[in-house]
Amino acid sequence: MLSNIRLPLFLAAVAIGAITLWNVRQPNPQLERINHALSLRADTHLLNYPYPFRVVRLNGAVAVMATPAVAPSAAVVAAITPSLRGKPAADPAVVRAEKTLTRMQQEARRIVLAQPQIRAVQWVADPAWLRRHGAAG
Repeated sequence: MLSNIRLPLFLAAVAIGAITLWNVRQPNPQLERINHALSLRADTHLLNYPYPFRVVRLNGAVAVMATPAVAPSAAVVAAITPSLRGKPAADPAVVRAEKTLTRMQQEARRIVLAQPQIRAVQWVADPAWLRRHGAAG
């Protein structure tokens, strides 16, 4: 008798999980349009920058963008520019790399804010990218 109840509950749970997964994986045309605009309008420096800035989700009129770090640091710029690994944070090359990261973030933000219906940008760190590139994240 108990198994007669468990099977339908199990099947219902599987169906709900499958529907949820399907909905999460559906492409978001507005998100794709914004990321496409970001790649089209980016200058050469942003296009060639080692970190691929992108919008990862939309919360209404807020574009949530991935960044290697919300605040630049020596570890982050070393992940972006491996030749800086082991250099102190005060090293002029590290400071320049941090400033470049900030400029690239600002340029990506400017392009995204120019898109219709986008009123703000929220940055989220991308720890998976940092781990893949040798930083703790």
